[in-house]
Amino acid sequence: MSSNLSRHVFSDCSSMKNLVTRRLRRVTQLKFFERVWENIPLIPPLLRGNKGDVFPAPSPLPSIGINLMKLYSLTVLANEKIANDHFVMCFEFPGNAGEILPGQFVNILLDQMAYRMPRPFSVFNTEKNQISILYKVFGKGTDSLSQVQVGQSLSVLLPLGNAFPEVFLDGLCLLSGGIGVVPLYFFAKRVFEKSPSEAKKIRVYLGASNQSGIVCLEDFKKWGCSVTVSTDDGSLGISGSCLKAFQDDLKKEDAFTKLQALAKTIFACGPHGMLRAVAKFSEVKNIPAYLAAEEVMGCGFGACVGCAIPARQGEMPYKLVCTDGPVFEAKEIEW
Repeated sequence: MSSNLSRHVFSDCSSMKNLVTRRLRRVTQLKFFERVWENIPLIPPLLRGNKGDVFPAPSPLPSIGINLMKLYSLTVLANEKIANDHFVMCFEFPGNAGEILPGQFVNILLDQMAYRMPRPFSVFNTEKNQISILYKVFGKGTDSLSQVQVGQSLSVLLPLGNAFPEVFLDGLCLLSGGIGVVPLYFFAKRVFEKSPSEAKKIRVYLGASNQSGIVCLEDFKKWGCSVTVSTDDGSLGISGSCLKAFQDDLKKEDAFTKLQALAKTIFACGPHGMLRAVAKFSEVKNIPAYLAAEEVMGCGFGACVGCAIPARQGEMPYKLVCTDGPVFEAKEIEW
């Protein structure tokens, strides 16, 4: 009896110790993020370059080039609900929004009293002097964002991260899970704007948990993309994941040459489990895949090291989603 009691006491103490450790680490991170964001202009030149609050952003994929990230105070032009829990927020942008590339993201600092950590969002669309994000309300942070009114200003750090590489569009397949559609939408739109005929070569697999999670479907169709829809509950399109729908299409191909013509490259974005499955599948089938990862992060430019994920290749055992990514070749990461 006493032995069981001591085990319970030890277990409770151990759990309490772990909880306290996590809480202390969390407080330390929050204080660090707070100081980073408050003192962006004071960050050493090694990180920020030579122009005040302008930073050189690393870009591991060679086709991207060097971009500059900067902390802006941007005015909200629109914050509209487009579907169930899905909103599009549009900002007025003083620079050339056309320089922002599909796959890159922004960090938005909400009310500093309530939310000390900024929130990362993939860029959804750009116009000449406008930038848009598409987000889904998941918790208190995104719910607060949905309450932002037109005319308000938010602190936004952009552009962050790398982008999808330039590839041949023949045999390009886009796989999206839920809100992971955002950077893929941006990519397809850019292709359509440059060459409508090229957009017709893209195959799109939209997946979500249910019908209300499927967004941007009509836009992909309007651009001439071949679109397959799937939902986990079967409420719209094929029952199952977007990867299952993609695999089913490959199984329909009889010859290896047809399979190669159907899928030469994969771009994917979605939940971690989906990306892991896509990475494993692409390795087995020997199909190059580039995956846009989603991770919680603090600073957005590599200072806090809060978004590290295990690497399979390279000198370092980890890669940072904010600077090495968010787009990775599937074989780079231990998913």
